[in-house]
Amino acid sequence: MRKIFKMATALFVLVSFLVLPGVALAEEYTSAKEEKEKTKEEAKGEEKEAIKLEDMTVTATKTEYALGDVPGTVSVITKEEIKDANIESAADALRWVTGVRLKKGGSRGRNPNSVTVGLLGLPAEYTLVLVNGQRVIGGGTDDALTPQSVDLEQFPAEIIERIEVIKGAGSCIYGNQAVCGVINIITKSPPKKPSFFASTSFGTHDTRIYKASHGLTIDKFGYYLNYTRREADGLDSGSENNSDNVFARLSYDFSPSLKLTMEPRYYQQDNTYTYSYSRRGRVRVYNYKDKSETQGLNSILDWRPDNLSKFKIRLSGNEYNQEREGGRIGSPAQKYEQDNDRYEAEWSYTRPFFKNNVITFGYQYSKEKYKYPNYKIDKEQILNGGFIQDEINFAPFTITLAGRVDDYDRWGTVFCPRAGVNYQATDNLKFGVSVGKSFKAPSFRELYQDGWLMGSRIWMFGNPDLDPEEAIGYQAGVEYRYGNLLMQCSLFRNDLEDMIEWDRNYIEDYMGPGTSAWKTRNISKAHTQGIELNLGMAFTDNLKGSLGYTFVDSENEETETDLAYTPNHELKVELNYKESKYLPHINLRGEYVGKRYTSTTRSSREREDDYILAYIKFSKIFFKRYKAFLSIDNIFNTKYVDGGSEMPGREVLGGVSINY
Repeated sequence: MRKIFKMATALFVLVSFLVLPGVALAEEYTSAKEEKEKTKEEAKGEEKEAIKLEDMTVTATKTEYALGDVPGTVSVITKEEIKDANIESAADALRWVTGVRLKKGGSRGRNPNSVTVGLLGLPAEYTLVLVNGQRVIGGGTDDALTPQSVDLEQFPAEIIERIEVIKGAGSCIYGNQAVCGVINIITKSPPKKPSFFASTSFGTHDTRIYKASHGLTIDKFGYYLNYTRREADGLDSGSENNSDNVFARLSYDFSPSLKLTMEPRYYQQDNTYTYSYSRRGRVRVYNYKDKSETQGLNSILDWRPDNLSKFKIRLSGNEYNQEREGGRIGSPAQKYEQDNDRYEAEWSYTRPFFKNNVITFGYQYSKEKYKYPNYKIDKEQILNGGFIQDEINFAPFTITLAGRVDDYDRWGTVFCPRAGVNYQATDNLKFGVSVGKSFKAPSFRELYQDGWLMGSRIWMFGNPDLDPEEAIGYQAGVEYRYGNLLMQCSLFRNDLEDMIEWDRNYIEDYMGPGTSAWKTRNISKAHTQGIELNLGMAFTDNLKGSLGYTFVDSENEETETDLAYTPNHELKVELNYKESKYLPHINLRGEYVGKRYTSTTRSSREREDDYILAYIKFSKIFFKRYKAFLSIDNIFNTKYVDGGSEMPGREVLGGVSINY
């Protein structure tokens, strides 16, 4: 009761600070808004199509914005860009966003097609992944038995309307895990006219991909369905990876102001793999079979009570199960099983107040269950969270103030505020700065793991007294547009404290000489800081290019070493030629990734060398509805290691599709 009182008190203070100065003067807001929209429409006619701001809204702050007005550092990948570049999945699309760092499954039995994503120099568990606002769990590569990181290959390109990459402290609105930012995958709505799509493709590693989708709107009811089947061999002999993905989006318009959307989905993976490694001169061979299933339902009710306000209710559930069996050949097989279920309810309300303010506030409830018998864990936790945001327009300045209170029944309460200012100096020049607090809650395993034996000499224990990891994030950026040229530059810094790591000296000689017990503790501080540069240019109506550069300085302040697997330098280049009458569509890309270190511990860390990769994709449409496509990744067959795993060499994928 005391925790709930603290949460309510903090939220009341924040509401009072943001809302009391405002009085509902909707008429003044409407005329100001109409004047602004009229000015935008006039300006749009003067821009060329290749570089202009798309006619869309994004939801970076739970409030709809025209893309050019979004506060903060936001990148949007549209369905048109996905189509033009022959993108296969969300992972493939995100690879080329400046500042985004992907991690593939790699060797040693891991699924080479599984991909997770991190932002601003930190690993995947510090970035929140959403699908239409719903948290996604399961399938990541950071740990084969951890559902926290998300496999982005499970989202095929055919279901994606756009992807929003929102960098910076996001816990003020989205809560746990949004330390470096939020990636929100927006899926396609049911089409107005009947549509049908099918494709088949084949490639390296005996890859076979089959896709089919169909959609239709009948009066007030619409649906969009997609199925994807993927089969491939792993990088190691005897490895095989298969997956099935079913997605649906159903909608019903009760009236022009009331709409219900339901999104059921199902994703399963079957992985079989064999790998070996040498220890003390002896070669050990391991064989495992993994099966994981993720099923979810996201239901959204959108209601517009009047022309100015918007009310949204979201009910969702995710259930993740993984079974794993195997071990060293010649020894008894080990069995592992884990279940992670999460159920959420959320509502939010947005309305203009006074002359210059737009207020958004809401509440979220979630219940999460985690069961892992091997780690002796069978727990659940409940979250109650409230958030509020005030967007204040004093043209040419826009000020955004936001805050969120999260109360976890297991470990306590955390409050995350954020403030940002945008300055529109001219029609083509914009500046922005922001500062905010964010957090990452301790996982069930970090809290409750009870004496799990790693190998034969290390016992691992959780710590129920852990605090959340907290961070203060700073961002400053500038954007300039001139004709067909786009230039962006942003500076960032994240200061993290209470980072959770293993205390490897918890108990020495725990079960005899040479053995030890490890325990999780809040023992580390770290920071990442750097710069992101982005340049885009449309040379002609058919030819455009881009260049993105990221510099990251990272440090574990306890060991005074770079953070693991964080490169100092990354460079991404792209040249895109749109299909013409005689030439196919050509997409040419390249990336440079600087050196990384495998650990923050000086005595055990190793260096991973830098590398350069090149990619090319071709496609050509025949008879209006048929398309042939070919992609070659890692053209020069570069051998490299990333994230502690050997990465694939040259990979080729080709196929055909039909679209009605």
